[in-house]
Amino acid sequence: MNQSSSSVNVVIVGALGRMGSQAVGAVLAADGLELVGAVARRQAGEDVALATGGQAPCGVEIQTNLASVLADRKPEVVIDLTRPDCVFANALAIIDAGARPVIGATGLDNAQLGQLAQAVQAKGTSGIYVPNFSIGAVLMMQFAAQASLYFDHVEITETHHNQKKDAPSGTAIRTAELMEQKRPQFATDNLADEVETLPGSRGGCRPSGIRIHSLRLPGAVAHQAVVFGDTGQLLTIRHDALDRSCFMPGVVHAARTIGSKRGFFVGLEHLL
Repeated sequence: MNQSSSSVNVVIVGALGRMGSQAVGAVLAADGLELVGAVARRQAGEDVALATGGQAPCGVEIQTNLASVLADRKPEVVIDLTRPDCVFANALAIIDAGARPVIGATGLDNAQLGQLAQAVQAKGTSGIYVPNFSIGAVLMMQFAAQASLYFDHVEITETHHNQKKDAPSGTAIRTAELMEQKRPQFATDNLADEVETLPGSRGGCRPSGIRIHSLRLPGAVAHQAVVFGDTGQLLTIRHDALDRSCFMPGVVHAARTIGSKRGFFVGLEHLL
């Protein structure tokens, strides 16, 4: 741990997951951050650094109860890298405890995000929901939004590992939302005689006309392509996360900087 009088006290929830285990190492190595707690569903009492592949103990034991960690450790920032089925309740508890949530678990809908924004406002604090911590993915979303001004035919394909619980991905949804801010309605090209011999083979279609296709395959990490089409041309804007290490600079940056903000944000671009 890099301790100093100005360090931000951090708790990681989901500390033994694919993202969480790398986040533990990233926070421990980061200047200006101090890991004061780790929450996971198993291995209670073990040193979190050793449990996540570290070579030396860090002195932070894994606990299974978030409420106890919030009360005992009093973190300033809580990084949630858990699952869609618990992230909303976690976020409300984090905000109620006076900490700032940095939410990396996807699966929250707009109504839930609105409730979190209200809770943050009532506390006079801050928080952020980050569909993707990769700087490259953030740029991909921004480039796709800009291209929407010039193309009205588009579809999104996103590919993730086959253990991902939600579809489409938070990145795909956020990409579509940013594109819709630039162009509220895209061409749908729904042919009167179009037939899906396999239901769902054309993907899910948002009200704006953007279709999203989700692939879940072993060996994949996180990949997305936004494909625009026009007469005689295709434009593909693609991002591939080949290893979860690409997300760690964004995780660290969010934990360091969210304390200087007020309000609830969606997207890492608000902290860049």
